[in-house]
Amino acid sequence: MFYEKVRKMCLERGISITALIVELGFSKGTATRWKNGAVPNESTIKKVADYFGISPFAFSDIHSANAITGDIHNSNVVQGNHAQTLIVRNGETSERTLSEREVELLRVFNTLTVKEQTRLLSFAFELEDKK
Repeated sequence: MFYEKVRKMCLERGISITALIVELGFSKGTATRWKNGAVPNESTIKKVADYFGISPFAFSDIHSANAITGDIHNSNVVQGNHAQTLIVRNGETSERTLSEREVELLRVFNTLTVKEQTRLLSFAFELEDKK
């Protein structure tokens, strides 16, 4: 449930959901709607994810864009994308500079909606399976 995930992240940050909603410019009834099980739209999910510095896919289990959640959870976890450095944690840590093509791919990916990002990842997984 979206509300529970956001509540947990707020607790970890030491802020209230009300403070988060005010800071992000949402209406006063937003927290109540979330608490009652309302699923926010993609732009709201992206705004909350950006605030916490996480991928919108962290909320994919509560949104319609959950078709590839299993694939995402089973893939390498990419963390720490700062500037043009990639740090991959998959049992071990390695660091390298991203190529221009990789940077461009990330730029395009970040301009997409959650649904479009899901479609792109699904296509990438299909390509990977064909190898």
